Amino acid sequence: MNDNSTKLQQKLWEIERKQKAEKFSKNLSEKIGENNFEILDFDFSDNFIKNAENYPQNKYERNLFQQIELNNENDVLKAIKEFLERNVATFVFIFSYNYNFGLTKIENEKIIENWKILLELDGDEIMIFNPENKKFLSVELTEEFMIGKEAKGRVKFYELTESER
Repeated sequence: MNDNSTKLQQKLWEIERKQKAEKFSKNLSEKIGENNFEILDFDFSDNFIKNAENYPQNKYERNLFQQIELNNENDVLKAIKEFLERNVATFVFIFSYNYNFGLTKIENEKIIENWKILLELDGDEIMIFNPENKKFLSVELTEEFMIGKEAKGRVKFYELTESER
């Protein structure tokens, strides 16, 4: 790929990222208020994510996940609170899979209050990062076979995955 083509791709990605961030910010502001989060600098976001914990290999064999039925939202909240208890900072960074522009800073109490809104806004999966140690908790809304409950067929449920412990 020549240098001009690479520069064009970078510029197009920069424009797309800004548009995604603006759309996310607008949609999230409507749900939780504009003063309750901060879209972080793209360079900072890229560097943080690059240096964050990796998604765990063999998460099912190593039991680094939880599958939680939709009607058990309190179990999701409990897992988020337990994750936040290991966070020295008063805030976390959120990554939205479907918006995929970078990180959003949000206070711990706001993630507790609004985790479901963030997940619904994304429509798929959010990652909650501890800014101190770069570990994460992924909260995904999925439709698959639940382990141990395959007889129910494909069902919607929350799947939580923690980075390496």
